[in-house]
Amino acid sequence: IRYMLQALDALGVPVERDADDATAVTVAGQAGPIDSPTPDETLELFLGNAGTAMRPLAAALCMGRGKFVLDGVPRMRERPIADLVDGLKQLGATVECVESTG
Repeated sequence: IRYMLQALDALGVPVERDADDATAVTVAGQAGPIDSPTPDETLELFLGNAGTAMRPLAAALCMGRGKFVLDGVPRMRERPIADLVDGLKQLGATVECVESTG
């Protein structure tokens, strides 16, 4: 959860943290795609070992504008994601795996 929240913060997505409960957050909708806050630069998002953050975030960012690099710990780079990348490409997204592990 920590890495996903950090990524949402970096993307400018409003996240409200509960002062009384560190495990409770409210994420406000964007009413549209998530665009990069720095459209002229590549935004690098570190997601640690959070595959449950990597996959939905990769798909969601394909709808917005900007260039993004989603990365994680070395172990994360060994985990398969090629099926998701292939599916996103079939839907018209410009996306690639930098590492050959796929």
